[in-house]
Amino acid sequence: PGSYTAIRVVAAICKTLAYTLKLPLKVVSSLKLQALLEFESNKLIVPLIDARRNNVFAAVYKVENKKLIEVLQEDYYSLEELNNFLKNKDEQFVYVGRDIKKLKEKLLLAENNKNEVSAANVVKIYDSLEIVDSYNMKPQYLRKREAERELENDKNK
Repeated sequence: PGSYTAIRVVAAICKTLAYTLKLPLKVVSSLKLQALLEFESNKLIVPLIDARRNNVFAAVYKVENKKLIEVLQEDYYSLEELNNFLKNKDEQFVYVGRDIKKLKEKLLLAENNKNEVSAANVVKIYDSLEIVDSYNMKPQYLRKREAERELENDKNK
């Protein structure tokens, strides 16, 4: 999740460098990266990014057998949907991400919420990232761009 244009520019630069320097290109979603940074937790890990208008890009993960397992798939959710999911899980959880402070009034209470990235944890997760072909790598988006959504709405009228 993020700015469509910024993601495309960064992807183009990464693809060019990987191809030119003959380096492997590894990809990870923003949400999974946040969850991986809290990898040693025994709680449900809830990475989120504010999507405005009481919505978030979010997922829920847990660690099993030293692997990150997706409990709720990465997607665009209303805060109400996410809160209801967590209430029904009846497990402890921790939010991760820089938007936690901004959304704290609308989120369920959780202990030890993390809004900081530990550089030491980044080194630990490198081997768990997926290697992709630099020529064919494309950014993946959880939601269509606003212009695409408006075009669909116009066609449906």
